[in-house]
Amino acid sequence: MPTAEERWFTEFAAHSDNTLWLQEPPGTMAYLSPTFEAMFGMPAGKGFDRDQWAALVHPDDLGIALSALPRSEQGEVVQIDYRIIRPSDGAVRWIRDKGFPLFGSDGKVQAIAGIARDITEEKSALEALAQSEERARLLLAELQHRVRNTLGVVRSIARRTAERSRDVREFSTHLDGRLAAFARVQALVTRAPDAGVSLREIAQDELLAHGAQEGRSLVLEGPDVLLDPRTAERISLAVHELSANAVKHGVLGARAGELEVRWSLSGEAESRVLGFSWKETKLGRTLRKPRRTGFGTELLTRTLAYELKAKSAMHFGKNGFSYTLFVPLPYVDEGERKSEEPRP
Repeated sequence: MPTAEERWFTEFAAHSDNTLWLQEPPGTMAYLSPTFEAMFGMPAGKGFDRDQWAALVHPDDLGIALSALPRSEQGEVVQIDYRIIRPSDGAVRWIRDKGFPLFGSDGKVQAIAGIARDITEEKSALEALAQSEERARLLLAELQHRVRNTLGVVRSIARRTAERSRDVREFSTHLDGRLAAFARVQALVTRAPDAGVSLREIAQDELLAHGAQEGRSLVLEGPDVLLDPRTAERISLAVHELSANAVKHGVLGARAGELEVRWSLSGEAESRVLGFSWKETKLGRTLRKPRRTGFGTELLTRTLAYELKAKSAMHFGKNGFSYTLFVPLPYVDEGERKSEEPRP
């Protein structure tokens, strides 16, 4: 008849969420608590031994699992994490097993006992936390990179505007417009950093900022095109310069004339090319090429060629003005992009 202590232990083991085990030499399990079957996915019949337990262990973790038992037999307390493949449902479960020696009155190890706990959910939570922390780290690094790049672009815009301005008033007016255009595209970029920036939205926002809306005299036409942030920033500045020039000299500042803004995509995958066209017509007067090369002209004809490996053409004619731009997408690999000095 079991003693009170034995009954208490049996009840304790039955109510524990962990598997309690006792192994006596030469490797036969003398005791396995009732939770073993649910945790390990097989019944704990008589004669359950070390080899049967080892057959449950995931092959990649078998080495560390088998090495733990001899250490406990030598008198060491050992805790290991290993995976099992549960026969009942084929599920892979993480087990945290702590084994410790039980000594006899002679001071020698008489048996090994242990406590096994299913830590699969804990492992999953820790893995999710690690992934979240890694993503946060990458986002912070990306934010730092974007802040540095943004400040570099703003500094470059200010410097080049100053170089091309004839007086403080002209500098202030042009700088304000260019920074406002840059701010608008930043709002589009930060709204969905991983989704890309819509070329249509860039064009619509810039034209709207200059008092122009789609209608009979303004056509915006092209497929849905999403640009990476850097390309979006440069093209936004280009559309701003074209719009500002149209307000000062062309369609947007006149009562007559029509404006067509069209774009298209050609090629596939790594060889895609964006074609962009700005065409002002029916002005009723001749537009002549400016004598002085300002910030806008340099951006449209030189900077975009350098920054985006683009090709462009500008034409001043009897009844209007046209500008075409061809941009390879993608235009540069990530390593090159991060090593370049930001330029507008």
